[in-house]
Parts: sequence; structure tokens; C-alpha cells
Amino acid sequence: MFKISHRIIRAGEILEINWECENCEVQELVIQTGAKKSVLPIEPSGTKKIKLSAAGEKTIISLRTVKNGKENVSSKRVWVRNAKQQYDEFEYVDNTFWSRTKEFFRQQKLRWDMFSPEKQRLYITLLVLALYLLLQPYYPSFSLLFLYGLIVYLIYRLYKM
Repeated sequence: MFKISHRIIRAGEILEINWECENCEVQELVIQTGAKKSVLPIEPSGTKKIKLSAAGEKTIISLRTVKNGKENVSSKRVWVRNAKQQYDEFEYVDNTFWSRTKEFFRQQKLRWDMFSPEKQRLYITLLVLALYLLLQPYYPSFSLLFLYGLIVYLIYRLYKM
């Protein structure tokens, strides 16, 4: 058995680690935060309380045991968030048209960044082709059927991913 009290904590909070292993020959608790690594020899069962202060980093807590010559490693990941801050001031919230527009485009950029580069290129290609189809009456030299076929193929590739 290997448990931790919380998966997400704030910097400076105490994390409780519980473990239990009967008839284990070697037991170690490994705490790794970024490039720092601590190895602690421990008893067959018990509880340890630690204080994590490295905000913004993923901490991996592992229990390494050797039982009957076989090594077993159980790991748990803990996210350390920034410590709570006390605010004694307030600020004006700008709710103008431009701030809402800026926030809208910021959210769109976040959504766009979620796509893989291949999907981004595919969406751009579809947008260019759709614009071309809107301008098709002015440039009739290309075959309309060919462009529709290309768009259907690209949509197929998009949803196949």
C-alpha cells in the first residue's frame, strides 16, 4: 500500500505519505522535484510528513521496495501550485469593447495552440480553399469540381486524425 494525502498542493503546505509493506528487504522513499532528488530509507510501514516548496514543478514521490529479490517501484505525481497570496488592494476591471475583443482573440489563440502543427496547416489550407471558392466566379479558369474534391479529401483527413 502506498498513498499520498493530496495530488495538488500549494507551496509550503504539508503532504502526508503513507506506506505499508510486509516482509520487504529494502525500502526507500524517493522524492524528486525537478533536478533535485532525495532518497530516504524507511521502515516497513509508517507515515511521513513533508513540506514542498518548489512551486510550479512536478514532484514525483516513489516507494522502492525489494521483496524476495524482486524490485518494485510505485510512483505518485504531485503538482505544487503557488502559495496563496493575500490581497489588500483591488484593481479596476476593464470591460470595454477592446478588452473583450482582446480576451476573445487570446482564447482563440489558446484553442488554436491545442492543435498539432499538422492540423493547423490543414485548417489553414481549408480556409484558403474556402476563400478561393467564394472568389471562384471571378477566377473561373480552375475546375470547380477539382476544388470540391480537394476540400472533401482534406475534411476527410482532418476528421481521420
